[in-house]
Amino acid sequence: MNIAFLTAVLLKSHVAIETRTLFEDLGGGKRGGHLMFERIVSDKGFTLITKTISPEGDVTFGTQEFTLQGVPVSSSQEGSWNERWNVFETAYGTGGTVQTINGEVTKSKHGAKQFVNPTVLWFWQTHPKVGTSVTVDFLAQNTIATFKIKFTYEGDDKMKVQGREVVLHRVHERPLSARDGVYTVWWYDDNGMGVKRYHKTTEHEFRAELASWR
Repeated sequence: MNIAFLTAVLLKSHVAIETRTLFEDLGGGKRGGHLMFERIVSDKGFTLITKTISPEGDVTFGTQEFTLQGVPVSSSQEGSWNERWNVFETAYGTGGTVQTINGEVTKSKHGAKQFVNPTVLWFWQTHPKVGTSVTVDFLAQNTIATFKIKFTYEGDDKMKVQGREVVLHRVHERPLSARDGVYTVWWYDDNGMGVKRYHKTTEHEFRAELASWR
């Protein structure tokens, strides 16, 4: 996302900011890397910012910009993979998308409304009923492809997180093109921010929990 634009939004608009930092739980009291999430809301839209810091200090950045209705406007991702620094950018429009992968530009006829994601509004703007399920189209960042993820709001769990008793909203995510048994479960607070995560592949399990309340 353009930093000058973001600065202008912060200066001229009413802005609400939520931030959560999670750590990877390796078991046995050991911690791995950190996952940092931030949501910046203005009167024109909102931006989701992610930052992943590995135990070795490698950093990956990502931003997603939406309208207040959850329609994507732009996204970007930067990080080191395959022994090089990579930059992926996507601009969504009504007539199609423009995708830039390490400087190579590709245009697609897929319009922004195909990628509307109502789940980015859950629990802070909208309040789905338990059992609500939606399937969302996504545009891959590092290749020319689309994929689908099914989101299901399974219910609420009472938990103690960093010394605080809370009721969290449990959402199950299943990539429809993945093998059976591959899924992610997120627990969200009443501000729609993730504070606990469980990810399962065919071979491994990954857990992350809130590092501290802010």
